Amino acid sequence: MPKGSDWFNFAYVTIAYLALALGMMLFIAIDDIRKNWPKYRCNPMYLPLSKDVQKDFSYCVQNMQANYMGVLLAPITWIMKNIGSLAGNVFSSLQKFRYMISNIRDFIMFIVQSIMGIFANTIIQSQKMAMAVKDSVGKIMGIAVTLLYTMDGSVKTMQSAWNGPPGQMVRAICFRKNTIVELKSGEKVAMDKVKLGDVLSNGTKVYATLEVANANDECFYKVMSKDENDNQKEIFVTGSHYLFCDREKKFVMVKEHPDAVLTEEKEDTFSCLITDNHTIPLGGHMFWDWEDDLVPK
Repeated sequence: MPKGSDWFNFAYVTIAYLALALGMMLFIAIDDIRKNWPKYRCNPMYLPLSKDVQKDFSYCVQNMQANYMGVLLAPITWIMKNIGSLAGNVFSSLQKFRYMISNIRDFIMFIVQSIMGIFANTIIQSQKMAMAVKDSVGKIMGIAVTLLYTMDGSVKTMQSAWNGPPGQMVRAICFRKNTIVELKSGEKVAMDKVKLGDVLSNGTKVYATLEVANANDECFYKVMSKDENDNQKEIFVTGSHYLFCDREKKFVMVKEHPDAVLTEEKEDTFSCLITDNHTIPLGGHMFWDWEDDLVPK
């Protein structure tokens, strides 16, 4: 039967065996902790196992501050995030406002350009119409001027013809054939008897004598004259002949002379002269000769 010392030895061996097992387990756990030291070094329970307690303590304190800094700065981060969001919204609103202003400006420019285009087209059309009217007026003026010059040329042609031999033939600027003409020699002869080269009382030389038919059946005008004895004598001459008027100081047609009187006397033929100075003195009056186109105006 076991003795008390045997039980004591048994207990001693068992305790030693358990202590050895626990020691081995402790050393295995410590070895595992050291192999995974970065995982356990910030745990206060394992800090005594550190090979450099001061270095690991500093590291853990710094790491704790770094991890906790996010929590500390969370309000500031939230505020800055909201400020950034607000700034982004403001910038977006400003961009939209600028876009709206740009659209309004483009719309106003489109309206203004359209209105200016309408005015420009109106002005251009008005200018074209004005140019067309001006061109038409110029053409009308050209036609009018041409017509005026044509009419003026026609009038001058008619005046030239009237003042020339055709007109003279029509006007029949002549005297009665038996009108007495006084020569420079004192001789008195009928006008139809005057010869070429005869010299009249005022020294005028006769260049031509004419006998003209009374184609228009004209009547004579009567102009009173006086001879050297102050006896009244009648001179019968056509109304278109020229006679010097003392009142107007120029040659006028007999029918316009204040001393001429229209008569009913007429003849089939007339007589007239052409002289070197184109004048014919008769009974105190001065008549123009046949070439009345040379009468001074």
